[in-house]
Amino acid sequence: MSTSLRRTRQLLIAAKCFADAEATLPLILPLLKLMPARLAGILAEERITELAVTADQQIVSTRGRRLEIPSQLETLGLSKSDARAFERTLAETAAAQSTEWRFKTEPGDLISSVCASVSDEDLVLLGHRPLLRQRGRVLLLRSRSATKDRAQEMASKLAQALRTVVSEVPPEEGEVSQDILARVDRSHASLVVADFRAGPLKTREELRRLLDAARCPVAVLGVAEIRRRNRSPAQKTAKKG
Repeated sequence: MSTSLRRTRQLLIAAKCFADAEATLPLILPLLKLMPARLAGILAEERITELAVTADQQIVSTRGRRLEIPSQLETLGLSKSDARAFERTLAETAAAQSTEWRFKTEPGDLISSVCASVSDEDLVLLGHRPLLRQRGRVLLLRSRSATKDRAQEMASKLAQALRTVVSEVPPEEGEVSQDILARVDRSHASLVVADFRAGPLKTREELRRLLDAARCPVAVLGVAEIRRRNRSPAQKTAKKG
């Protein structure tokens, strides 16, 4: 195990609902064994805001049946139920590994909440329910560096835990982020691994789009680097002072 992985201080599981968070459970124990860390969870309550915007629209189920949009009170109840389930699962997992843990709910955007909650050596697991039941590969977004990096090592270990193989997505000459995300979208993966410090993806919007394209959990290193890149010149000057 590399020294950089040993320095991981926090494993942060972040999701919009408990069903998304639950999809990360097979990954948590292998990661804690690989890089002992404090366990943390964030439930981003985006759904209430979204319903306020689309309250005049109808919901259609996967079978084509029209459903009534739940009231704000019903939505709040669902959110509290998800929070209790997420917190309980986090506590049980931490107890089994004798590690510290913390949990919080936050209103608003998932990716913004994550970027505000991490430090340099933290690892983030973004929850997302897989759309397909069949086991997919671990998709590794490679940087342009030819040397073995942290993401590569982590992808290999997690592929062993999931009993699957690693499929690398190296950046091709002249490719932009949209091309890389399109390749992810065409893939069938059980997990996507990326290091936003090394690239090829580097921005907050690219992380948001990566989760949408992956349609499965995403393990992300280097998220704190996104926050640094988004600082204004005045903030960077104040930080140096």
